[in-house]
Amino acid sequence: MQHEMNCLTLMFDGRGLVDESYKDGSVSEHGIYQTYKLALYLYALQATGTYYYGEEDNLFRLGGS
Repeated sequence: MQHEMNCLTLMFDGRGLVDESYKDGSVSEHGIYQTYKLALYLYALQATGTYYYGEEDNLFRLGGS
């Protein structure tokens, strides 16, 4: 689990997860953060006890709130 969290942390750029879809995806995915991926990442951080309050601001921004 720690290895997977480290991989996700490396993909997190402070705004969202920069994964293969973000970098090389189709026209509708390229350069666009996927809100659900950020939400799952924040949930995993919370479940592992490494979540810091305030990180959800990006999630709200991406969701249009």
